[in-house]
Amino acid sequence: MTHESESTKSSAHEVKREFEDKRAEAASTLETHVRRVEAGSGEGLMVRDVMTAGPVAMESDSPVVDAARAMVSEDVGSLPVVSEGSLVGMVTDRDLVVKVLAKDLDASKVLVSECCTDDPVVASPDEPLDVALQRMAEAQVRRLPVVEDERLVGIVAQADVARAAQRSATGEMVHDISMG
Repeated sequence: MTHESESTKSSAHEVKREFEDKRAEAASTLETHVRRVEAGSGEGLMVRDVMTAGPVAMESDSPVVDAARAMVSEDVGSLPVVSEGSLVGMVTDRDLVVKVLAKDLDASKVLVSECCTDDPVVASPDEPLDVALQRMAEAQVRRLPVVEDERLVGIVAQADVARAAQRSATGEMVHDISMG
């Protein structure tokens, strides 16, 4: 193994460790926020009240380079993957790095369906927000697709939750997420 290969491998392990640390911190932040919502700051809110309707999504037969470009233009790290309007997965920036770039595959030839996570954790628009937040925390995800009759109708992101929470709790949560 060359020095360059060892350095790349070491760097990849560092990136993975950093990613896992940030994911754990995000889960902890979401769990804290769930407790705040349960304490009354978001009581009675339904997912429909805070979701972003009609989110940008990728067709499963799109090349991953299009997904990467959409993530950049939308300033997000994950996108829902659909087939004829039905949610079939989620693709993350990490999926693109680990499953395409790190393997030196051609991003214009690999399809989103080949690297996305199938059967993602979802919410219903008519379920209580605190239930969806708990699911986000347990699954350690920052964006939760909202599905109705198997169709993608929205997405709940941390920013949506922040807007729905009390002003003081919002500032604290956004600070925690930003620093995490």
